[in-house]
Amino acid sequence: MSSFFWMPICPLFLSFCTIVVSGQCFGNQQSLLLQLKNNLIFDSALSAKLVHWNQSADCCSWEGVTCEEGRVIGLDLTNESISGGLEYSSSLFSLQHLQNLSLGYNNFNKSQIPSELDKLMNLRFLNLSNAGFAGQIPIAISHLRSLVSLDLSTSYFVKTPLKLENPNLNTLVQNLSELIELLLDGVNISAQGNEWCRALSSSLLNLRVLSLSNSYLSGPIDSTLLKLQSLSIIRLDNNNLFTPIPEFFANFTKLMSLRLSFCGLIGTFPRKIFQDHLLAISWGKNFHRRQAHRNKDGGIGCILEILFVLLKFQTMLLDHVYLVSIPLVLDQDFLVNAFGSVDD
Repeated sequence: MSSFFWMPICPLFLSFCTIVVSGQCFGNQQSLLLQLKNNLIFDSALSAKLVHWNQSADCCSWEGVTCEEGRVIGLDLTNESISGGLEYSSSLFSLQHLQNLSLGYNNFNKSQIPSELDKLMNLRFLNLSNAGFAGQIPIAISHLRSLVSLDLSTSYFVKTPLKLENPNLNTLVQNLSELIELLLDGVNISAQGNEWCRALSSSLLNLRVLSLSNSYLSGPIDSTLLKLQSLSIIRLDNNNLFTPIPEFFANFTKLMSLRLSFCGLIGTFPRKIFQDHLLAISWGKNFHRRQAHRNKDGGIGCILEILFVLLKFQTMLLDHVYLVSIPLVLDQDFLVNAFGSVDD
C-alpha cells in the first residue's frame, strides 16, 4: 500500500460519515453552528457545506451535520477550504454533545491545535489530519477519554509538522484506553524503540490500527508491543529503525497489513511472519544485509512492494506473489535467501 496515496475521511474501521437526521434541531444548536460559520475563514467558492448553512433550513439537514434527538453529535468539515478563525470559535467548544469532529484537509496556517478541545468530553472520533496545524500537540487531547479514533496525521512534505515533546507520546495516550485507531503519521515523536513501544502497550490494549509513518521513531522494536493483540494494521514506514524485523510479529494473530518500507531494516525477513497470515506487506527500499541481490551491473535491486496473500510455504511461493512496483529483482536465489527453501 505504500505506493498509493490515500485520503482517509472516515476512520478505517469505524465510520461516522452517514448523515443522520433525528428530530428538529434545537434552537441553541443552530445558533452555535451559525456562530461557528461566521467565525471561520473559508473560501465560499470552494466550500460544499458551510456555504449552504443558513437559518432557512433546520440545522440537522445541513451537509456535514449529524444530529440525534435535535442535538448536534457530528460535525464533518473535511476539505472545506478553511484557513483560520478556529481560535475565535468558542461556539464549537460549546457543542457539548459532539461525538464526531473532522476538520481534516483544511489549512489552519500552522496554528496550534486549540486546547479548548478538552471541553468536548463526549468526543469519540477526532480527525485533524492534514489540516495545517503545527507545533506541540496539546495535552488537552489526552483528556478526551472517550476517543476511539484519533487521526492527527500529516503528509510527508509538510515542513512544519506537529510534534510530541511535552506532552510526549506516553502522556498523550495514557488516558485513551478506549482507542481503537491511532494515526500520527508525520508527527515528530522522536522516541527510541523501548519508549514508544512501551507507551503504546501500557495504555492502548484495544488498538487495532497503529499508523506511525515518518514519525521520527528509532529502533529497536520492543517486545512489549505484543500486548496489543488486536492490531490488524501496523504502519511504521519512513522511520530510522535500523533494526532486524522481530520474529514476534508472527504472534500478531490478527495482523493483515504491515508497512515497513524505508526503515533501514537489516538481516533477513522472518519466514514465520508469512505463515498462515492473510497479509499485505510493504518493505521497499530496505537494504537487507543478507537479502540484497546484486544484478550484473553491480546495482542493488530492491523490492518496492509485494503483496502476500495467504502465503503457504508448502506450495511454490511464486504462485502467491503479486509484484506491484518496479524496479524489481526477484529470482529463485533471492527467494531462497529471503525465505529459505520454497519447496520444503
